[in-house]
Amino acid sequence: AQGIIVQQDADRLLRFDMHSDGTTTTLFAAAIDGAQATVLHQATVTGGAPAYLRVKRSGSTWSVRYSRDGVGWTTAASFTRSFTVTAIGPFAGNSGGVPPAFSAAVDHFRLVPPDTTAPVITGVSSTPGAVTARLAWTTNEPATSSVAYGPTTSYGTVASASGTGLQHPVTLPDTGCGRTYHFQVRSTDDSGNEARSSDATFQTPACPTAIRSDEFNGSAL
Repeated sequence: AQGIIVQQDADRLLRFDMHSDGTTTTLFAAAIDGAQATVLHQATVTGGAPAYLRVKRSGSTWSVRYSRDGVGWTTAASFTRSFTVTAIGPFAGNSGGVPPAFSAAVDHFRLVPPDTTAPVITGVSSTPGAVTARLAWTTNEPATSSVAYGPTTSYGTVASASGTGLQHPVTLPDTGCGRTYHFQVRSTDDSGNEARSSDATFQTPACPTAIRSDEFNGSAL
């Protein structure tokens, strides 16, 4: 097992780690309070052992996330626990009736101070269509994707895409033809810092001048 251990004192610890039985990789979290141990999370991680593990604390809320590339992160567990942190560091160990030889390798360990910087939004583009419009932009850190849009700078409607990332494509549904829309793209990072672009506009294609119909009895309209 390799992971992160957080200490309040010699009797109170929080343990977060990945371990494997040779077949299955498991993400494990537990609280140790004297002689009492409480399992907080234990679940299988598919696709092999991740290379990165991150523990975040906000007040009394804790979350543990893992990543395979250090860019995209998956939240595995979140729980609430009051804890006075006095030390934190890497953890490694082995177990079993006859524990095999084991060497732990830690590439790096960082204590990250609270993030108070919003993502940087660049490359905002719009591609309006007859009934939908596509907005896209990039950020310098993983963040959410949403667009506020409407006929004025008051917007009134918000469209979003799920997940976080550096690339942000969002489709705006049910945009009418021959209209001007104001929009503002928005991205929020994992620490809750939100960035908003300046107001911009796009023009949807003109409405058809006549009704077109087809009896579906030929190869073209």
